[in-house]
Amino acid sequence: MEIVKDVYCINLFGNRAFLITGKQLILIDTGFPCQAKKIIRFIKSIGRNPEELSLIILTHHHIDHRGSARVLKKLTGAKIAAHTLDIPFIERNKHSYKGYKLWWVQFLLFITELIFQKEKVRIDIELHEVDEIEGLRVFHTPGHTEGSISLLLEGKRLLFCGDTVPFTLGKLKIPNPYTLNHKKELKSIRKLSGLDFDILLPNDCRMVLHNGAEVMKNFCAG
Repeated sequence: MEIVKDVYCINLFGNRAFLITGKQLILIDTGFPCQAKKIIRFIKSIGRNPEELSLIILTHHHIDHRGSARVLKKLTGAKIAAHTLDIPFIERNKHSYKGYKLWWVQFLLFITELIFQKEKVRIDIELHEVDEIEGLRVFHTPGHTEGSISLLLEGKRLLFCGDTVPFTLGKLKIPNPYTLNHKKELKSIRKLSGLDFDILLPNDCRMVLHNGAEVMKNFCAG
């Protein structure tokens, strides 16, 4: 699905990735493991060569976002970027299940880490607050994970927010159990609400294709 010119949504198992096309290709998140071939097929379906994929940006370290990064890097030679605070989890120098309050969340994260332990991957580019990479402004938006980031494509007034914006700011009957720190997440949402964008693109829930900043400001006001 082409959201706007040169920005595509790739529907994956349980979530989505985003592809920015230009002289080179940029992929934002990679879905669960075993999704690499689907991403490669999508790239070919729009008439591009997978070897044109030069950069993969991970919004955070959870397995449903970085799961196919290792295979995609092997297949395409793309460099991988992530926030410096999440790099130890992606490279498996730290355990992803620690710090969560609910025992069953810790257990599920422990199991997925055990099952997919081979999917660790070396990060080539460390990202920090307000870095700019290939036309994307990086905003550190901690809460969901310590190193969660959001990416603003200013020319198209489009914000990639990873999992920082839960359930696309609908009525939150229960907090997201996979969010590490809900107070930090709400602070990050307020921070993003001050940016100038129209389209809001989370990975796991409803996309907001019009008036995204207004939706976020109304949520914060409430």
